[in-house]
Amino acid sequence: MWALLDEAERRKALQRARALVRWQDGKAEVSARQAAADAGVKLVRFYQMNAKWREQRSLAVLGVGASPERERRSMFKAPVNQVLQSAVADLVRDENASVRSLALRLADEALSRGVPPEDLPGHNTLRSIVERARRDRQRRREVGSSLLLDHAACGLQRSDGAPWTVFVIVDAASHLILGAAPGEVGSAFAAYAEAAADAISRVRQPAFQRLPWTDRLTGVQVVPGGEGADAFADVAARAAALGVGLNITGDRKAGRYLDQVVGRAIGVLRVWPARTAAPSLPEWAAERAPRLDRDKAGARIKLAVEDHNSRLITDGDFDGERAPPLELMHLLEAIAAS
Repeated sequence: MWALLDEAERRKALQRARALVRWQDGKAEVSARQAAADAGVKLVRFYQMNAKWREQRSLAVLGVGASPERERRSMFKAPVNQVLQSAVADLVRDENASVRSLALRLADEALSRGVPPEDLPGHNTLRSIVERARRDRQRRREVGSSLLLDHAACGLQRSDGAPWTVFVIVDAASHLILGAAPGEVGSAFAAYAEAAADAISRVRQPAFQRLPWTDRLTGVQVVPGGEGADAFADVAARAAALGVGLNITGDRKAGRYLDQVVGRAIGVLRVWPARTAAPSLPEWAAERAPRLDRDKAGARIKLAVEDHNSRLITDGDFDGERAPPLELMHLLEAIAAS
């Protein structure tokens, strides 16, 4: 992840990390307000960072670079929403507690993290936040039931200044990226094949053995790229033979699924759905985006994917012991071999 940050982002990351270390979770002789000022963030934001820092000391916690996850729209202030989303993710791990008790605990936790009482949502809204978090937690514990194959321009440039397109295979339930590869829209299937090979390697890693895999893969959504649906004819036939529903969309939807489940960034690597197949990034982004050959672009993308996945696996508190669905492995093999 460090390799993906520019110099300004690295300085910001070091500033925030040093402030958190000096504060020592409130045990040092430094006030929270002073620690937040040292970190260059508001007090509520500092409490949020510290809560995550307590669980895992990583660059992702520091919130530099592109936003790793698109924030939910909220009727209340963004800093308040950030605190609530951070707190509720921990609270819903208590699966035996009632929604009412968790909503009350959420209110107490938000107040303890610096949310002003007048900004705290009402009890019914807090109950809704808890219920939604519980549904999300359950959904994210059903890995392997549905895949999304999508692509978007990313913040890496080819030698001619055009952005690389990142092709991804995403688990729709957990939002984990199983495989990814750089490529071009005009030769999308080859890039998806490389992403499938990457996925086969990744799901065999020990961390992925802990995931709560479902019994079978039931559906796949594909954004085909410039070659169109015909390039996926053999894969579609293989999916049908496995009893897996495979739907191929129009290429005008490129990047939409990735945006919905991942947001506008993979780790700290910015993605640009609206710039897919465009000749360039915005001028301000192009100044920061390195120009890389395919191998180096692939290495950067893998770093970003590892950062994205490690955060989700840690936050998900996974402890499964089941193998990935056979249909998923067979389909990945079919895509990779084509």
